[in-house]
Amino acid sequence: MKTKKSVKKLLSLFMSSAMLFTLTSVMPEQRNVMAVNEVVIDINKEYQTIRGFGGINHPEWTGADLSESQRQTAFGNGENELGLTILRVFVNPDSSQWYKALPTAQFATKMGVTVFASPWEPPANLAESGGSNGKLHIPKSNYSAYAQHLNDFGQYMKDNNVDLYSISVQNEPDYASEWTYWSTDETTDFIANYGDKITSTRLMSPESFQYAPENASWVNDGGKTFYRKILNNAKAMANCDLFGTHMYGTSRDWMDFPDLENSGKEI
Repeated sequence: MKTKKSVKKLLSLFMSSAMLFTLTSVMPEQRNVMAVNEVVIDINKEYQTIRGFGGINHPEWTGADLSESQRQTAFGNGENELGLTILRVFVNPDSSQWYKALPTAQFATKMGVTVFASPWEPPANLAESGGSNGKLHIPKSNYSAYAQHLNDFGQYMKDNNVDLYSISVQNEPDYASEWTYWSTDETTDFIANYGDKITSTRLMSPESFQYAPENASWVNDGGKTFYRKILNNAKAMANCDLFGTHMYGTSRDWMDFPDLENSGKEI
């Protein structure tokens, strides 16, 4: 009973999750099939490499960090444990609060889990309100300082025995209801001209809210356009170590992106 309650609480903390995986070929075509009693697996046919599964730990959002027992349930491989292999952590804009990300990240690291980080907003002194699109915004004059902020977070984690796999430019810049807005041109500019300042970990692209088709009528400068503009900019492509996205409301027929999948970079 305790285990069930523990897992239930844990899953509620992992509601906002992100998967990190490498596509090595186009995802298999969706098929409508009748339910069968057996599954036949052909181990000689590879569709994609999946790095693992996991979720985000965000104590500032949920109001509490995972307990020691919840961490064990999340990342352990024993009976009634989930065996998660990926952890996403929040980059607090206030560096004095970075310690909140450590306990679970340190535990996960000891368990061999891949840990990566995502920022929602920059330090208050680097942001402006009413900027581009009328939302919270980072003016270009502060791009260098923002790159330093991301690099410092990676170094802080490394100094505390968490070697981040990557850090992203921005969580959902195309949604940005309560956090920082970036246009696709702005993120490409930032990565191309300031991405090389982030040396403490790999740099991940912005994580779009939805992996929507390029220039879809309902997308206001977002979705796959973030990735297309990086692909088309040699400096940005060189500085972007891997790509991240979210798939809220993303239908199967939107998911393929051969140019990105064949770019040699992890998605």
